[in-house]
Amino acid sequence: MLRRVAFAVFVIVSLAGLVVAARDSASGSRPRHAVQVSPASQRLVANPNEAHVEATYRLKNLGADDLVIGEIATTCGCSVASIEPKTIAPGQTAVARVVGQPPAVGEKSVSATLKTNWASHPAIELRLTMAGAQKNPIVAHLPDAVPFGFVRKPGAVESCFIERFEDANTPFWITAVPQSDLDFVTVDGKLKPVETPMGGGTVLRHYNFAATLKRVPQAGGFRGEVVFRGRGGGEPIARIPIHGSVRPAVYAVPATLFASLDKGDSPPKVRLTIAADDEGFNLKAEHDRLDSSPFVITKTDTGAMKSRVAFEVAWKHAPAAEVSESLRFETNLTGGAVVEAPVVITLNGK
Repeated sequence: MLRRVAFAVFVIVSLAGLVVAARDSASGSRPRHAVQVSPASQRLVANPNEAHVEATYRLKNLGADDLVIGEIATTCGCSVASIEPKTIAPGQTAVARVVGQPPAVGEKSVSATLKTNWASHPAIELRLTMAGAQKNPIVAHLPDAVPFGFVRKPGAVESCFIERFEDANTPFWITAVPQSDLDFVTVDGKLKPVETPMGGGTVLRHYNFAATLKRVPQAGGFRGEVVFRGRGGGEPIARIPIHGSVRPAVYAVPATLFASLDKGDSPPKVRLTIAADDEGFNLKAEHDRLDSSPFVITKTDTGAMKSRVAFEVAWKHAPAAEVSESLRFETNLTGGAVVEAPVVITLNGK
């Protein structure tokens, strides 16, 4: 008659390491398979003069049967693991090693999995955290943005820089020209920064670059980023927003007519300019004076400024309610370009 055998599995964590065991609860004998891993996890800081770190783990067989290590795998291609011997007799100890390549800055965690012949616990995990030896220099100053403003032609150039506090005895932190994520904006410049001694072995390094608009995108606003990366690549260490706007062939200034009135205020008057880069631009003759309720729109003098048409926009009566209208102007440009200028009036206390 077959005897039913039950196994109890228990895990003991102590300062000495990790003990994983399976005991034959029917016989009450010592665990068949029990291994002490010391330490269970490690954190190593890289030596600045070495490209790798090596962590050592001791695996002691506390059980009654041989512990056989089979396949070994790591979670990252930046690390490899090994163990000697692979067959650990009862009471004997094997040494496992995990060799990894740490990041230049920050930390990276990896683990090695050792397959075993232990049916109740078929794998042992060794954990390693690798810390880079280099400190991430402190960003002292970044521009708020790379502002191209309103653009109509390619070739616009804007400054793009980063200032960092760095150790005077270390190589330059920025080793590659930053990149724009917009295909019509390129970044160029020298990688040698201007240094200002700050005392205590620290310098302020000013890396200066130029962002150039290589072509003009479609009319409307555009946004992007200039991305800086440090030594060894990896995650960006800084980002600077890019923004600008491409004016259409003809446009209104201001883009929206806005007024805010208190009770009893006189009807507002505002100046509106319709502009274009084409010196032959004009509006159709019937736009010299418009009498369109609730506005009176009168053409005014722009002096020597060509390709500009200005109007005075007045309200016939003080509005009794909030206004949201739109003025529409037809031009003499090819294709009959049309300009629309929204009009918004808010009433305080309403």
